[in-house]
Amino acid sequence: MPTKPLLLAALTLCCVLVLHVVPSMSELRCRCRQTSATPIPRRSIKKLELMPAGGHCRQVEIIVTKRNGKVVCVDPKPRWIKAFLRSFPEMQRSHQSTTSSTTVTPTAAYKSKK
Repeated sequence: MPTKPLLLAALTLCCVLVLHVVPSMSELRCRCRQTSATPIPRRSIKKLELMPAGGHCRQVEIIVTKRNGKVVCVDPKPRWIKAFLRSFPEMQRSHQSTTSSTTVTPTAAYKSKK
């Protein structure tokens, strides 16, 4: 039995497995290295992601994407962000759950309330 083709097939399989595992490993750690407590105006927020604490990270992470494309990690403790999250029922459900993240587009939710 030829060993070169078998060895080549095994090496190819290993490379494919590594390529699929490595990107998912980056999701097994906190995305925020530092957070900001500075209030962000609602009109400048394009997207807000709430990542509950879990196996990937010990703390809740709130990631805001601004309209200018800048991504900011927000400290979940200040009153302004707690009040902001209370204005979205889907964020409340996610904040209580520890298994899934939630993404909200604030302007769409704000327009639907009018």
